[in-house]
Amino acid sequence: VREAVFSILGGSASASSVLDLYAGTGALGIEALSRGAEHATFVEQSHAFAVMLRRNVEELGLTDRVEVRIGDVGRALSWMEKAERRYDLVLADPPYGRRLAERLIERLGSGRLLAEVAVVFVECGKEETLPDHSGILERTVERIYGETKVAFYRSGEARGAAGKES
Repeated sequence: VREAVFSILGGSASASSVLDLYAGTGALGIEALSRGAEHATFVEQSHAFAVMLRRNVEELGLTDRVEVRIGDVGRALSWMEKAERRYDLVLADPPYGRRLAERLIERLGSGRLLAEVAVVFVECGKEETLPDHSGILERTVERIYGETKVAFYRSGEARGAAGKES
């Protein structure tokens, strides 16, 4: 699935500022860094996963390009909104079956965390429903791989490989 995701993202993966939510070991954000992203902020609630993520970042020599925040994603997003952080690419792989992906798209649709031109990727269970539009976000791609659904949204003039599909 990760290979398919970055194939669809294309040049969007080299965004200057990446936000990886529900980061786990950081595979998505680290992949974006390896494809040219300048900086990534990772948010992971599990202390154990955050320790692994930090270890992965150190082993790859990416420490100066990474910020790791341990804690609840909702609280982290509130802090980032208050700090007026903006991201070109948001990657999110929340736990399936809890409508977290849908609520995340609704929140990101406000635009408070997104750069003028941004791409948002979410992963969820194939049975979950995601909105076509939310605020400034428009869904451009949705695919199912086994039990996993992936969706891409764009704001502003974000185009490229994550552009509109029929």
